[in-house]
Amino acid sequence: MKPILVFLLLFLATQKHNFGQHFLNGSFEINSSELCGINLTNASFNALMSNTKSIGIHESVDILNAEFCQYGVLWNAQSGSWFLGLDIGYDTLTSNIISLELSDSLNINNQYTLSYFDVAPLSTPEVLEIGLSLFESTFGDLIYTSPLPEIYTWTKREFSFLAPNSGKFITVRIKTAQLARWVNIDSFEISIGGSSAISFPNSFNRIELFPNPTKENFVVDLGKTYQQITITLKNVMGNIISSSDFTNVDKIHVNLNGWSPGLYFVEIKEDLRLVTLKIVKE
Repeated sequence: MKPILVFLLLFLATQKHNFGQHFLNGSFEINSSELCGINLTNASFNALMSNTKSIGIHESVDILNAEFCQYGVLWNAQSGSWFLGLDIGYDTLTSNIISLELSDSLNINNQYTLSYFDVAPLSTPEVLEIGLSLFESTFGDLIYTSPLPEIYTWTKREFSFLAPNSGKFITVRIKTAQLARWVNIDSFEISIGGSSAISFPNSFNRIELFPNPTKENFVVDLGKTYQQITITLKNVMGNIISSSDFTNVDKIHVNLNGWSPGLYFVEIKEDLRLVTLKIVKE
């Protein structure tokens, strides 16, 4: 077998979890609903919707379509024709919770970027909480708390996070326990890694790599001063190219002179916190 083919096979094997994750029904288009589904019980919702389940104690998720629903006519879907509505239950004072299935489990401590759209259909918006769960039936670990949704206007949310577990389910709920809170959601997408400037909830502050791509040198801007930080650079095979410790720094200059062009991974570690970013050398 030729060496280049062996390299390709090894690379693909190590990247199994890096390129395969996606939502199986992130835009809610795979469903058998023919009309509006308003205040659906968990059983009714789950019978209609594929790869997305209603799991909360409060059972009243809406399956909405602007063409069919008078309730949804002002808020067209952001991808396809369908979107969902969550609310707070008058009986339980708890939120609906939905669980969206991924095509593959995430890798613990790997960095991912998730995006979706939200809108408040009433004048009482409330923030959403996003979780990552090992199980379809539980909320799991909190990974993101959203800003307040805009009233009557769809807004795209995008954030990056380090996977706290190897979950295969992204969960969504309304944070508050107050009555009369509704939020519509649509178009969930996920990808490995993130942009060169990322805000990490429950982890580091904003970190930036620039320039990216680079011809020789780049800067790791940590966003604040850290007493001790470790920077490790790896190639696409996961082999360590270099690793260095730094003290009392907020910016680190890295020299790639003599390195082959291609993609490299930059691991930034402080105590138990770890984030991995991508840098491209031209």
